Amino acid sequence: MIVLLGAGFSGLLARAAPWLVPPRMPGIPRWCFVALAVLGIDAVDWLNHLANHRLTALWRLHAVHHSQEELSILTTYRAHPLVHVSFLFSAVPVLAVAGNTATPAAVFTAYACLGALPHANVGWTYGPAGRILVSPAYHRLHHAATGRLDINLGTVFALWDAASRRAVWPARNGQPPIETGLGGRPVPVEQSGPRPHAAPT
Repeated sequence: MIVLLGAGFSGLLARAAPWLVPPRMPGIPRWCFVALAVLGIDAVDWLNHLANHRLTALWRLHAVHHSQEELSILTTYRAHPLVHVSFLFSAVPVLAVAGNTATPAAVFTAYACLGALPHANVGWTYGPAGRILVSPAYHRLHHAATGRLDINLGTVFALWDAASRRAVWPARNGQPPIETGLGGRPVPVEQSGPRPHAAPT
């Protein structure tokens, strides 16, 4: 659904604002434009995520996502509908390269899957690759039940966090997992009993 919504919104933008689509640039390999589209999508997602944490009006909507106390891959999609609308702006980088290549749907699908994996309830750090890709252990720190954190905001790449000094690297495997959710439960959650325990690393 996210891929279809993004592609549809991209088509609407192309018709409404054709100036967003630059002319063809022959001689540059197709994969360069696909890579630029993916990096652009990730950068816009990061900016949207930062806005969701820094602006109180947006945070009130985004807090629904952070209220989940036991993370899973489905946590990615546990969000207020208006928050998902804010991520439609990720279609703009696709438009910026649309005149030179069609970014394959498989690339968008792989990106969506890699963006969901950091919410998995596992202690994976990805080893050295965890300095580039957002791992579950890295993103879990963002969901810590200590308040409204604007650290580790990346979707797939940790580059934007590192460049903005918002990257907090997880400890090595073997550390007890931190609690997630919102302190004081300001948003109703599905559990009625005591806080659940996270899966061991």
